[in-house]
Amino acid sequence: DGFPGTLCTGINDVVVHGIPDDYALQEHDLLSIDFGIEYKGVFSDTSVTLGIGELSKEAKKLMNATKEATLAGIDQAKPGKRVGDIGNAMETVVLNNGFAVVREMVGHGIGYSLHEQPYVPGYGEKGDGDKLYRGQTLAIEAIVNQGGPDIYISSDDGWTSYTEDGKLSALFEHTIVVDDKPRILTAW
Repeated sequence: DGFPGTLCTGINDVVVHGIPDDYALQEHDLLSIDFGIEYKGVFSDTSVTLGIGELSKEAKKLMNATKEATLAGIDQAKPGKRVGDIGNAMETVVLNNGFAVVREMVGHGIGYSLHEQPYVPGYGEKGDGDKLYRGQTLAIEAIVNQGGPDIYISSDDGWTSYTEDGKLSALFEHTIVVDDKPRILTAW
């Protein structure tokens, strides 16, 4: 879709779709890396947030809660469950840790295209949304802000999204297969 990089990088208050540049990482930075791969016509998508050097207690808590939320969502990706079950599990972890779910950016179906139906928000109500089926592939991602949930997209590049309040953001994502024990296809 015209993204000018081979991967997305996000530093500190970048939420998603950051364009790599010559910024030199510094002690205490959070770095999110998000990328997909197309292999023989099939797509995968994954992301991870890493700490550079020593992190503040709050930054570590944000990273851990975001990772935990992603894994909680994946645990709900079973036949007969619904998209809302995934989102509810993620949102519960995020809110219990005092953080905010980004609502404009969501997980998604994945397979022969990078973004397919259904959309898989990091929030939701148990029992709502599309029903999941065995063998379905999803990219489940938690996108979490330290402060409020609001974001804006840079007018400079039209891609990079930032937290509205300038606070930290973190992102974790796996491509999975829906099954009685959901199978993770990507690695952090």
